[in-house]
Amino acid sequence: MKKIYSLLLLGAFVLSVPIVNAQNKIPEEYDRSSITWVLLVKDSERLSQKQIDEFHKIAFSEKFYDNSLDYKVMRMPNGVKDVQSFVTKKLNEEKIAHKIIAKWYNRQDDGTLNQGLIHERGMYNAIDEDVIKASNSKRGNAELEDYGNRLINKSYIFVLDYYKIKTAKELSKKDYHGWKGYHNSYLFQVDFNEDAQYTLYDNAWIYGDDTPEVKAKKRDSYFELNFPLKFIGHKNGTLDATQANPSTTLGKFIKQKTNEELFTEMIQKGHDNTVFLVSKDYEAFRVKTTLKSKKPLTAKIGKKEDLKVDQRFFVYEYRYNEKKNETYQKRKGVVRVKKVADNRQVATGNSKASNFYQTAGYSLDEGMLLQQRLDWGILAYAGYEVGEIGGANFQLAYRVGSQVGIPALYAYGELGIDSKPYNSNYSFDTDFAFARYNVGLAKGFYFAKNFELLVNGAYGIENHTGSDMVTTDMVYLRTYFVKFGGTLAMNLLHNFQIFGSYNIYAPFGTVFDANDKPYTQTWTDLFPGRSGGSLGFGARVMF
Repeated sequence: MKKIYSLLLLGAFVLSVPIVNAQNKIPEEYDRSSITWVLLVKDSERLSQKQIDEFHKIAFSEKFYDNSLDYKVMRMPNGVKDVQSFVTKKLNEEKIAHKIIAKWYNRQDDGTLNQGLIHERGMYNAIDEDVIKASNSKRGNAELEDYGNRLINKSYIFVLDYYKIKTAKELSKKDYHGWKGYHNSYLFQVDFNEDAQYTLYDNAWIYGDDTPEVKAKKRDSYFELNFPLKFIGHKNGTLDATQANPSTTLGKFIKQKTNEELFTEMIQKGHDNTVFLVSKDYEAFRVKTTLKSKKPLTAKIGKKEDLKVDQRFFVYEYRYNEKKNETYQKRKGVVRVKKVADNRQVATGNSKASNFYQTAGYSLDEGMLLQQRLDWGILAYAGYEVGEIGGANFQLAYRVGSQVGIPALYAYGELGIDSKPYNSNYSFDTDFAFARYNVGLAKGFYFAKNFELLVNGAYGIENHTGSDMVTTDMVYLRTYFVKFGGTLAMNLLHNFQIFGSYNIYAPFGTVFDANDKPYTQTWTDLFPGRSGGSLGFGARVMF
């Protein structure tokens, strides 16, 4: 009877694990991973206790099950050179894999194990298709509960290490306050393989008809079992939680935070960066689902999967290769999240769906596979404008949709370089060199699969640097301007566009020289006609 029960438990686990084609085929099913977070602190770190205090305040991502343990802080002595080896050894010494498996099976003080948490998470992990399938089976919800068995092998440990943390003052950033630093994240997976499963069910699972002696033996032997850990990878990044001081121009327009608040923000960013990097680079953490409808584009994922506006997904179509007698996946399009549904509940068969908008590709149909493919949200373009104000333009933009909930919204900074002759009343150079610096917002509208219309507005400074033809002294003049216009971009690739634009420049306000001395003349008095419309063209790359 014990053997049969063991095989049934193991069978439920094995049958529920999705089969992956060896030819780089994208797995069709997505299961939530479980994360155990551990903070690594060094004895030599002057801010170690401050890190520990703030680490306990972290808001963990809803994308994962929280496998938190009592063991949350790993201390490392000075002089350790191979940090990865130290972390691996320490995790094994602390029996972290055993504690995670014990959490999954709700292990009690008497050594008994049960599947209560597994069934609960299996229900929460199930999607509408699973619910509909289960409702047509004899086992019903019991089948959904058993889906939880496949989740155990998606148990991960992230060991987070903050280092070289310094204040803005220590970094000589005199106009800023706050903190800068770096983080390393070490990723491990509990390898709950078949051998480990058999070992658990045969040697540690306590059955009702076990004798007291057998029960005691199984209880005492649990932490002697072999539950291996696999090193998955290592991620690192920079952390910036600084803010312009209230005495600066920028600082006057932002809500000021204390150094304590900014330190908390930096520690949270270490967690957030790690989640982003692993979701971007590792298949196991990429959300996958099917396209529910095409008009509008919807899919039944949402806040449960920690979706954010403008997150990118690739869409794949299944095709059949007659020569090889096999199906394969071909990318058909690229979509981004438009509106996130709150699906944080057990699936009922009628779960809420999130909306998407298409940014590239061909026609999409219901049932195609969506795979999360995060990008940095950075766009860079180079172009050239022709007009009274023209020349070379360089722009760096960032998608801010995830922060404000507005799809295809960009914040950007731009540099323009121009040179033109003017018949001026002043004895400056006959050829005048100009540089423009502006910041602005742009809103994109995808009115067709591979076309984006952007409207933009910006505020900036234009300056002229030259030499007086009489005195040969250097002359520096500047003024302010606003710019607004539109851009039509066309995809050549899903992340590469060519574009045409039309912008209107309007200088305004007082003209100043290098000593901030105001001029009575306006910018267009000094440089007649220097305003109005400009036509542009160029290319844009998305990262």
